[in-house]
Order: sequence, then C-alpha cells, then structure tokens
Amino acid sequence: MRVGDWVTYGCEYKGFPYIGLLEYHDWDKWLYLDGGFWIIKRNILLKHPLDEKLFLNQSEDYELSRRLYDNGYVTRINTYSEVKTVNWRHGYLPVYSYNEKRLGEYPNKKFHPIHRIKRFIKQLLGMSGI
Repeated sequence: MRVGDWVTYGCEYKGFPYIGLLEYHDWDKWLYLDGGFWIIKRNILLKHPLDEKLFLNQSEDYELSRRLYDNGYVTRINTYSEVKTVNWRHGYLPVYSYNEKRLGEYPNKKFHPIHRIKRFIKQLLGMSGI
C-alpha cells in the first residue's frame, strides 16, 4: 500500500480539501510534504525553519510546504529512493488521475468527507432522496 509520499490538498487548505496522492511524475500547486519523512537541504531548512508553535497533527508540514512554495522553492520527489514504513495511520488516500495541463480528476468524489457529512446530516434530519 502506498502511503502519503506525494500528496496534494487539491485546493487551498480550507474546510474539507480533496486530499489525495499524485502520480510521481505529476506536480500540483497545493502539494505538501507529509511530515512522516523528509530529506531537505540544510540551508533551506535553516532559512525556513519549522514553526515550533505547531505540533504533530497541527498541519506543521503543510505550513512549511506553503511557506517554501511562497518563497519560490519547487518540491520534487526522488523516485530512485525507497523508504519502508511499519505504520501508516491515515488509511487509504485516493490517487489523482494525471493531466499534463492541470490537476487531474479526484477519484471517488462521493467518498469525500464533505459529501459523507452532508449525507449524514440529511439522514439525521430525515430528508428524502438519500
């Protein structure tokens, strides 16, 4: 199973983003470096350190990724390296389809968290057409 190694939010991080994996030859403006494992140049990290007010699960990885992008750094992935993990707590992440001109389609939109929440609210309110 592939883990969050090349991840995009698919849009600006607000509410419920369309988080998913990218193909390794793809790239997106909303890509972020998942905090599980990084290899980053020392001089870049010294110039743009992690925000130490943020802890695990507070989007510290996303905040650093956005700051690097805003300062002109283009994130790349080394497809010639491999890292194995014994634990991945976030479950399955869908993979975006590749489109050379823009971000591809998000797979399984009906399983996106916002759609599940809307369906749940309709069920609570007893609305028809569920």
